[in-house]
Amino acid sequence: MKVAAARLTASPRAEATRMRDAMTSPPDPPAEFFTVHRGDARRLPMLLSQHSGVGAPLLTTTITSPPYFDLKDYGHQDQVGYGQREDEYLVDVRRVFEAIFQHTRADGSLWLVADAFRTRAGKGQVGRMQLLPFQLAMEAETAGWVLRDVIIWLKDKTLPWSSSGRTRNQFEYILFFVKSPQFKYRIDRLREPGDLAQWWVKYPERYNPAGKAPSNVWAVPIPVQGSWANTTVEHACPLPADLVERMLLLSTDEGDVALDPFAGSGVVVAEAERLGRRGLGVELNERYVEAFESDVRPEILRRRGDDFLQRLGTASDELRRTILDLRAVKYAKVLALRSRDIDPSLPRPYAIYALRPAKSETSMKVLLVLRDDDFTRSGDYLTALDRASKRSPASKFGLIPTFQVARMGDIASIHKGRRLWAYVGGQTHRAVGICRSKDIHDWAARPSRHDIPLVVSNVYVNESPRRLRLAESGVR
Repeated sequence: MKVAAARLTASPRAEATRMRDAMTSPPDPPAEFFTVHRGDARRLPMLLSQHSGVGAPLLTTTITSPPYFDLKDYGHQDQVGYGQREDEYLVDVRRVFEAIFQHTRADGSLWLVADAFRTRAGKGQVGRMQLLPFQLAMEAETAGWVLRDVIIWLKDKTLPWSSSGRTRNQFEYILFFVKSPQFKYRIDRLREPGDLAQWWVKYPERYNPAGKAPSNVWAVPIPVQGSWANTTVEHACPLPADLVERMLLLSTDEGDVALDPFAGSGVVVAEAERLGRRGLGVELNERYVEAFESDVRPEILRRRGDDFLQRLGTASDELRRTILDLRAVKYAKVLALRSRDIDPSLPRPYAIYALRPAKSETSMKVLLVLRDDDFTRSGDYLTALDRASKRSPASKFGLIPTFQVARMGDIASIHKGRRLWAYVGGQTHRAVGICRSKDIHDWAARPSRHDIPLVVSNVYVNESPRRLRLAESGVR
C-alpha cells in the first residue's frame, strides 16, 4: 500500500491559498453536507476546509474508532491499517488527528474507541500484546490533543479472542481528549438518580440534585450482527448507538457538529442527527455508505423518544425537583438552629417561614416570626441569620436567601393568597398538613425535640426515609 503522505502533499501556491482561505470566515454548510461522505480520512482537510477555517472551526467533537492497525480487513484496497507497516499506519492516524484538531473549536473534544490486541506470531514464537490505545494516545497528543480521561467500555459480546495464555476479552478503552481548558463536559446529563442511601431524604444537602456522577466503567453491549431490522449491515466493528449517545450528551449541545472520520456504517452520524446535533462522516467503503442511508440512519432515527438515557433523564429531573424541595424546607430549620448557636441569647422563634419564589431553584425568602415581646431582638436575629447562612451546613444548600423578621400579628397577612404547609418536630421531609393562619397556633404549640420551631413553607414534600433505587424511578 502506498504511504499516505504522498496524498497530503500540496504545492506551495495551493498551500498558501488554503491558508489564506482558512483565515476568512467560511460559508455555512448546507443541510446536505451533514451525512456520510465517501472518501479517505487522510483527505479530511479537503472536505472540512469548505466550511471550516482557523477563525471559525466547524467541529465540536469527534467520535471514532480508528482501524485496529493490521488486525481487521475492512474491504478496501486503500484502507488505513490493514496491509500497512506500523510506522505508516501511525503517521496516517496522526495526520488525521492533526486535521481534526485544526478544525475543532476551543471547547471541542476527541473520543477514541480502541482495543489492545495480540500480534500474529510465527511458528515457535509468542504473540505479544499490542497496546494500540496507548499508541493512539501518543499520536493524538503529538497532534495537540490533551488526554483528559480513560473509560472502560464493557462490551458484553465481543470477538472471541480467548486463547492459551489469555483470558476472554470483554472490554475496550475509550480515550477522551480535549483541545483547551474550555472544553464542553455536560456531566449532569449522565448522572444516575438511583441507589441513594437509606436516609437521603433527611440530608438533601449532601446529594447532588441530579444524582451521582457516572463512573468510568460503561456497560454497553455491542449490537448483534444483523440487529438492524432486515438489513445486510455487517460492519466489522459496530459502535452501539447507546455508547455514542453518552459521548454526544457529555460533549455537545444541540446544533453542534460531531465528526467520525472512520464512519463505517455511520452510527455516530445518525445518532448525532437523532439528538439534534449535526453529524458528519467519512468512509472509504461504498457498501457502508449505502447502508447508512438505506438502513442505519432510518433505524436509529426511529429510536427518538424511546431510549435508556432519555428515561434516565426523566428520573433525574424528578429526583432533582425532590431534592431541591427538601433542601428548601430544611434550610429554614438549619438557619433557625444555627442562628441561636451563633447568639445563644436569642429567643426561640415562634415560627420560621421558607418561601421560595415561583420559577426559582436557588432564591429563598426566610421569614422569622417572633413574639411581640421578643421583637426588639429582630436586628440581632437578622445579623445571626446572615452569619449562619455563610457557614456550614447552611452554606452547602446552594441557596441564596433574603431575610425578614415579622411579629405574630403579621401572620394573617403572610398567609393571605398563599398555600402553605406545616412541618413540625424538626421533620422537614414530611408535611403534617396545610397550615392556615387560624390553625398556626395549634401547629406551633406541638412539642419539638431540640427546641426546633414550627417550619412553614410554600414548598410541599412528603417523603419517607427509604433507599432510592433506579428501578423505583421507572428506569429499567
